[in-house]
Amino acid sequence: MGTIEMCYVSAGAAEGFYPKSGLVGTLFTARDEDHAVKIWRSEMGQEIVEEMASQIGVRFLDFSIEGVRNVWSKTPVAGLEDLKGLKMRVPEVPMFINTFQALGVNPTPMATSEVYTGLQTNIVDGLEYDVTGVIDQNFVDHCKYCYETKHSVSIMAFGVAENFWNNLTEEQREIIRTAAEEISAELNETYYEKAKADRETLEEQGITLVAPTEAESEEIKELMEPIILDYIKDYATKEDLDALKAIP
Repeated sequence: MGTIEMCYVSAGAAEGFYPKSGLVGTLFTARDEDHAVKIWRSEMGQEIVEEMASQIGVRFLDFSIEGVRNVWSKTPVAGLEDLKGLKMRVPEVPMFINTFQALGVNPTPMATSEVYTGLQTNIVDGLEYDVTGVIDQNFVDHCKYCYETKHSVSIMAFGVAENFWNNLTEEQREIIRTAAEEISAELNETYYEKAKADRETLEEQGITLVAPTEAESEEIKELMEPIILDYIKDYATKEDLDALKAIP
């Protein structure tokens, strides 16, 4: 709309306007945080960035790690069976809604600003979110259990309005590109420092952390895969997804 010219936003937010951008952050695609950033910066990732800029008028310049997403709940979750019927807040993103439904969860789309009250009033029993966000927004006041699915890595992006970008000189663009890269590098470095401190905070607060067994992790992926492949079928194939996973 031109109301603002730049933003720092979750890369996943673009999916509601340009669905193909969701391919890069598809669940269980990134091996870890660094790999998630590499996927966006890869040739395939940058092709999507260019397509998105031409389709919706917003260009991503560079990327930083927000956190690894897990399942957080008010009641103990020690395995897949405990997820059945759990009223879980998910982002207002179709892929998250559909894939978690495949696990037997009762997915409840909700804005982040409403989650604390939703937990407080039992509208939701839990949420899927990254560690830092759960601590910073005090969701740990209610969610004392974490099932460490590590199903997705949240990535933040520096976005710029394409109309604004096209009216800049190449010298101005290079200055902004360089600044975005430098800031992303610093944010990614400090992320790991904060992640370590956050882990200690969770332990101090008595949060019960349970990691799925290897068999459970494989079962989760198997349950989600048909939903994911059906969701991306209009703009990508299983081979495309496998190519992203294989990025070194």
